[in-house]
Amino acid sequence: LVGNNCRNLTAADYKYTVTEDFIVTEQLKQNCAPNKLGKRMLADGSFEELPDFKIKDYSDVKAPINSATPINSEKPIPLSAVADGKITLDEFLTQMTDVELTELLGGVSNTGVANTSGMGNIGRLGIPPIMTVDGPAGAGKSSVAKKVAKDMGYVYIDTGAMYRSVAVWAIENGVDYNSDMLIDSLDKIHIDIKNSDDIQRIYLNGNDVTERIRQNDASMGASAVAVIPEVRKFLVDMQREMAKKGGVVMDGRDIGTTVLPDAELKIYLTASVDERARRRYKEYIEKGIECNYDELKEDVIKRDHNDMTRDVSPLRQADDAVLVDTTEIDFDNSVDLIKQMIKDTEDKN
Repeated sequence: LVGNNCRNLTAADYKYTVTEDFIVTEQLKQNCAPNKLGKRMLADGSFEELPDFKIKDYSDVKAPINSATPINSEKPIPLSAVADGKITLDEFLTQMTDVELTELLGGVSNTGVANTSGMGNIGRLGIPPIMTVDGPAGAGKSSVAKKVAKDMGYVYIDTGAMYRSVAVWAIENGVDYNSDMLIDSLDKIHIDIKNSDDIQRIYLNGNDVTERIRQNDASMGASAVAVIPEVRKFLVDMQREMAKKGGVVMDGRDIGTTVLPDAELKIYLTASVDERARRRYKEYIEKGIECNYDELKEDVIKRDHNDMTRDVSPLRQADDAVLVDTTEIDFDNSVDLIKQMIKDTEDKN
C-alpha cells in the first residue's frame, strides 16, 4: 500500500513492516508525496482518502526491529504490537536475532552492563536505572542509599560491607592483609546479602556479621584490603553481576568511576570531617560500642587519605556525578532529594 502511494522508494525501505494499522516511519513519510500519503489510487488515477489511516511514528526504531519474524510464522510482528497489547515484550524480543537484540540494547559495555547511550525514548526497555553512591567514610552513604532503595523498591547493595567482610575474615583467621595467603584464600570467602524484616543482613561463610563489620578494626581493614588488586577483582566481578538486572542502588568508593561507569545516575555524597566523625560517634554510642570522638575523627582523616591516594581506583567524584553535601542537610531531606533524582532519571529513560 505504501509502496503504491509513494515515490523514490528503495529496497531498504521495505525492511519496515506495514500492517493493518498502517505503521509509517519518518523515513517513509519523507519519501512519500504529501498529497498521496494516506490515500489510495483509483483506476482513473485520482486518490481516495483512507478513513482509518493513521501514522505511528517509530522513527527512532531501526529497521531490523520492525522486521523481526516470529518462530513458526511467516508474518512479521511489528513493535507496535507490544504497545497495543497484542504480544508481550518478552515474546517480541524472542523473535529477534542476537545481532538485532544487541543493536536494540545499544551494545554491551566492557563492564557487562548494557550501554544505553543513543537509545532515545526506548531507554533500557523499562528496566529501572542503576544508581551509584560514592563518597568518603562517614558521609551517610549506606544509611541514605538503604532508605532510598527501600522507598523506591530498588535493591540496595552495600559494597563497603563486602570489603569489611573480607577484612573480618582476615582478622579472625590471623591472616595478614598483604600476604599471599589472603589472595589464595579468596575462594574460601563467601559473602551473602539478605533482607530480613526490612534489615539487610551480611553473612560471611554462613555467619551473620552485620554488626561485627561495623566495628573500627573492620573499617580500617576495609581500606587495607581494598587496595589489593586480586581482592578488588574478586568483589567487583560479584558487584557487577548483582547490578545486571537494574533497579539497584550501590554505594562504595569507586562505584561510579570504576565498578559501574555506565550507571544512569551517580551521586557523590559527602560532609565535613567534623560532621562525619560526629555521626559515627553517635552511631557507635547508640549500638553500645565504646569509642572516643577524637580517635574517630583521626580515623576519618586517615581513612580519607588512604582512600583518596591509593593507587587502585582512588576515591574521587565521577565527572558525571551529582555532588550532594549533607553537612547542613538532615537525613530525610537528603533522601527526598536523591529520590527525586531517581524519578527524573526514570522519566528520562
